[in-house]
Amino acid sequence: MTVAALYDVHGNLPALEAVLAEVGDADTIVVGGDVAAGPWPAETIDRLRGLGDRVLWVRGNADRELAERDRQGMAPPELLAWMRERLSQEQLAFLGRLSLTQSVAIEGLGDVLFCHATPRSDEEVLTAISPADRWLAAAAGISERVVVCGHTHVQFDRTVDAVRVVNAGSVGMPYEQDPGAYWVRLGPGVEHRRTEYDVEKTARDIAAVGWPEEWPVATPEEATQFFERLYVAERVPVGVVGKPHGLAGAFVVDDASEDSSRFELGRKLLVGRGEAEIVESKRAGRRPVIRLDRSVERGTALEVPRASLPPAEEDEYYVFQLVGLDVEEDGGRPLGRVADVAPGVANDVLELDSGLSLPMVEDCVREVDLDARRILVAPGYADPG
Repeated sequence: MTVAALYDVHGNLPALEAVLAEVGDADTIVVGGDVAAGPWPAETIDRLRGLGDRVLWVRGNADRELAERDRQGMAPPELLAWMRERLSQEQLAFLGRLSLTQSVAIEGLGDVLFCHATPRSDEEVLTAISPADRWLAAAAGISERVVVCGHTHVQFDRTVDAVRVVNAGSVGMPYEQDPGAYWVRLGPGVEHRRTEYDVEKTARDIAAVGWPEEWPVATPEEATQFFERLYVAERVPVGVVGKPHGLAGAFVVDDASEDSSRFELGRKLLVGRGEAEIVESKRAGRRPVIRLDRSVERGTALEVPRASLPPAEEDEYYVFQLVGLDVEEDGGRPLGRVADVAPGVANDVLELDSGLSLPMVEDCVREVDLDARRILVAPGYADPG
């Protein structure tokens, strides 16, 4: 079997038509989400549905947001309204019924999992340079060894542990070096493809139909850095499954959150693609020891929804809020980006990707601006001696 994976069409009908002309004899077409959110939403859906059972559908975050009228999505409300006006109720209902994932057996690759963003979410942001532990947490619990995704509109192919992750790129809104429509053909290998079409004419046509916003353009490097900097985890890690404690399935929680209430009896944690309840809770020294209502492997991340976190106190921050922020010295000298926040004896320490370590104290840190994604520090702390 051969599969053509077409992701992030974004209602760009001319790009889709060009790709369909090249798909040829592929046995199956997987539409990988965010299919309609663009200038020709209804026509794009109709064109692909007209191909019948040859097409498998995966839900993207934009598809879900269009279908869920009572919830605010990532797109501006006026943009969602413009697209909804051009879709029928039946088309919106169709988008709302799409599956989060599809699994297809492909000769030469085995079982391949198709998802829009990650196997557990249609909007989680992971890129070619995201840390391996984030990818492993997002793929926890799947049996497939190949995952095809999209969402970030940049093609890549990387292996994390034993899982090969292939980003198909974007048919309708790619962030690539060269113009065109990007997709991937699978079976027996993996072939990233670029299809040429008249991009300049399409840009004029997009403006002519009244599309309310500028059509975005970026290089893969710009897009990847943008997504990494804007990454805000849906799920915040509060610990990791550590070594067993006793014979009944309990374990020590490594890297545990300082908030001990996270591990109280009856609390729920996100583990892999599902939820687990704490059915036993105690402490071994200073570390929590818990048992869940289902078995989990050592090294698995224990997480909670970001929305469940209480607001931080004034001048206090969660680690995930600081990681990724640019650090700048007062006067404009860039120092790097926060890679981690390490606990210290007297104070926490900002660990930068440039190798610098800065104390998280008032004399050093003059301003933390979450909206501007920037930390301003006093002169002198970045200099030797």
